[in-house]
Amino acid sequence: MQTTQSKDNTKTGTSVTGHNRNSRAQFILSLTRSCTQNCSFCAVDALYSSSIEGCRDRANTEQLAGRELTPDQWCSVIDKILARHPTAEFDLSGGDCLALPWVYRQLIPYILKRVQTRKQLSVTATAKSLQAWMEDSREINRDERPGSIHITFDGCRQYSFDNIQIASKVYGLGMDLHIECPLTEENCKINKIHEIYYAAKAARVSEILLMRFFPVGRGASEYGAIDLDPTAAMYRFAITEFFKLSKQNSDGPDIKVQCALKKFADIATTAAACKMGDATWCVMPNGVLLICPWAYGLSGHPLDKAFVAGNILKNSYEHCRTKAHLLRSGLHNKYPRECRVQGFVNARNREQNTAAIQGGGRI
Repeated sequence: MQTTQSKDNTKTGTSVTGHNRNSRAQFILSLTRSCTQNCSFCAVDALYSSSIEGCRDRANTEQLAGRELTPDQWCSVIDKILARHPTAEFDLSGGDCLALPWVYRQLIPYILKRVQTRKQLSVTATAKSLQAWMEDSREINRDERPGSIHITFDGCRQYSFDNIQIASKVYGLGMDLHIECPLTEENCKINKIHEIYYAAKAARVSEILLMRFFPVGRGASEYGAIDLDPTAAMYRFAITEFFKLSKQNSDGPDIKVQCALKKFADIATTAAACKMGDATWCVMPNGVLLICPWAYGLSGHPLDKAFVAGNILKNSYEHCRTKAHLLRSGLHNKYPRECRVQGFVNARNREQNTAAIQGGGRI
């Protein structure tokens, strides 16, 4: 779902501002908050269950309570999107969505029968859920699988090492593999940078997307994870070192930088398309349509109504699209030349600090 970054830091279809002018509509479908992992800075504040079975039970409970859409409702969402955007690209995410059998038994086949190419479908998952899916779907052929799998690999947590170890199986099933590497204080160090890069190279990964630490969800300052946020100098050092390794290793992974990190990169054209661009959407587990996939708060709620375009199941798509245009324009004007989510969070934190000082409280 991203443009291709080449060794000379040029790419196809991405402007110097980080917006893809030739992009298709992209929908990140956050199918569930249930997850097999319990990351301390989880952006979506996922509901942790240590087992695949526990995830399935928790997701079922959430659906029965009306907090998450049912499989049939997600199929209706797909139909609604494809009626407006036949070439739309979908990334199924969560939580750990592949822990839920209906995702690969019902939803993935439903989507693949309706899109023009399986490259329109990717899945973000963990090694634990991928393994369960692979064991449960050994008989299906290549054309019945998503075009690509997205995994997290940060070089710090055990589950990310488990993720990278499953790369050969993903390739063996005819799917591409994309690595997303969130940068934190823990891995913006030279030894970790080299460990991440060479582990990806050994796994034959073609591309690493470097991502910013977003202080949202459980990563918000009120949750106590703000100490993971790298300084500007740390970001610049890490990005520079990753690009240096890429240039030194012609047979290694290319490096791409998330739009929210572009101000820390020396070369403007290294930024991937902004996830709050006019063609990108995120559907929350309950159908709420966000204009940015990082605009999450706690307990499954949006970060703020300023990022909510409506509910894709309940509202017309044109209504959501019109509202989204107004919201995006407003945020662009309010927080120019910076990531809108980061700008919003920074402004909110300043307001809270000011209120605390004026009220005689502690910051």
